Amino acid sequence: MRMIKHAWSLLCRKTIIDKETNNLSIIDILEQVQVNASVPSNAVFPVKVPISYELVSMWTREHASDEAKAEIEIKITGPDGIVGTTHSKELVFPMPIQRMRSRIRISGIEITNSGVYEFTVGIKEEKSHSFTTVATIPLSVILNKNLPKSVN
Repeated sequence: MRMIKHAWSLLCRKTIIDKETNNLSIIDILEQVQVNASVPSNAVFPVKVPISYELVSMWTREHASDEAKAEIEIKITGPDGIVGTTHSKELVFPMPIQRMRSRIRISGIEITNSGVYEFTVGIKEEKSHSFTTVATIPLSVILNKNLPKSVN
């Protein structure tokens, strides 16, 4: 039985937390990224695109009588079905908190080609042995390689 429930997840450029109200502002939700790149003919893929972004999730629980811990895992799968980078973070619900946000800041994305990259959100609670997928977020990446080639 899962104690921690996933409410929502999204990709954005950044978030800002107001210190007085603890409200979260989500800046530039990401659904599509266009990459204009000068790609040399001998380029080796995947190529890491230097963008910074965040995966933000909201988590809830019904019973706040004990501290609850879990591990969150983000897997990025390219349009070719190959799992690329994986990110993880510990989630700790102190007593008596019933809802909590997690923010995973990510620098760069490895791309192989244009297409949909899926960010799969999984959670593994303290007494569980495996991750349970709770969300999949698509990000459309358009790689524009028609720019002049760089000179090496």
